[in-house]
Amino acid sequence: MYEFKHACMYTSLAGLGLIAAACTKESIPKSVDLKIERYANIKWSPALPGVEVTVLSGNPEAAAQPYSILIKCADGAGTKPHRHPTDGTAIVLQGTYLLGVGETYDPAKQQALTVGDYVYVPKEVAHFDSCKGETVLYAHGIGPLEFNCGQSGR
Repeated sequence: MYEFKHACMYTSLAGLGLIAAACTKESIPKSVDLKIERYANIKWSPALPGVEVTVLSGNPEAAAQPYSILIKCADGAGTKPHRHPTDGTAIVLQGTYLLGVGETYDPAKQQALTVGDYVYVPKEVAHFDSCKGETVLYAHGIGPLEFNCGQSGR
């Protein structure tokens, strides 16, 4: 038992030594370009009635490229059933986001997501939404971000 403990300890120390050697001063970048956006300074652009967006990173219109955006919705703003050609995720930062799944707009089918809640929407899944109170979402996906509406969409 004593020898096993020592073998484990020496193996762990050797592993830490390898990690330390791999992370020498030369392997760490000397400068990093961080992009910091202060919420108070964000420039919002109109997207839909009652909805504004800002691009934090990437280009939502570029195919096969990651993007991150903020979406700000006025109370009652939302969309009719639609689909996106790519998967998407969102986190509620402020307010209440009401999300439903289906081809027909039915507020009774909406689930309320509140601050901190996360949602993953697979590509081509018909969904609709609305907002209760001013609502802000952080959304991330792989472009292009497109809205494909059926007859009942807008």
